[in-house]
Amino acid sequence: MRNVQKFWLGPTALLLFATVAPAQQKPSTQASKIIPLKVETVLSEYAGTKEISRLPYTLAVNATSPARPDWTHLRLGDRVPIATSTTQVQYQDVGTNIDCAADALPQGTFRLELTVVRSSVDISHQGKGVGVDVASGQPIIRQFRVSNALILRDGQTDTSTIATDPVSGHVLRVTVTLYVVKQ
Repeated sequence: MRNVQKFWLGPTALLLFATVAPAQQKPSTQASKIIPLKVETVLSEYAGTKEISRLPYTLAVNATSPARPDWTHLRLGDRVPIATSTTQVQYQDVGTNIDCAADALPQGTFRLELTVVRSSVDISHQGKGVGVDVASGQPIIRQFRVSNALILRDGQTDTSTIATDPVSGHVLRVTVTLYVVKQ
């Protein structure tokens, strides 16, 4: 009786393996299409109508289809020493951080996810008691942060953000232009 059971289990197990194995080894035919982009981001700062700062950044970003974000990160800046006590110093990062990802959408459009963080030491009023905390003598760090999503076509420019600094009254504008890299 034992030999009969082995006989029946053998072919059954082999039959199950034969039907399952090809499904597991089937190669993927839906490869993700990558479209190389150039994303230009310009941070402009205005005092009234006068442009006082214009900082352009260009990032290479890969748009994917179907959606599988491929992030590009930019970190640019300095480390500012800040005394935490009479004997200890900590460093604060100041500068520009940009994170960007793109998804290819139908009809030649792209969805950009963009995060911009800009921080700087406020030296605009130093000597007048502003820019440095008078009580501690420590620098004042200004910071701007925005995250948003834009829908753009090849060659299109859009102003993603306009914001006013409540302390200085300066207006910060973030402008983005997308280009498809021709291959």
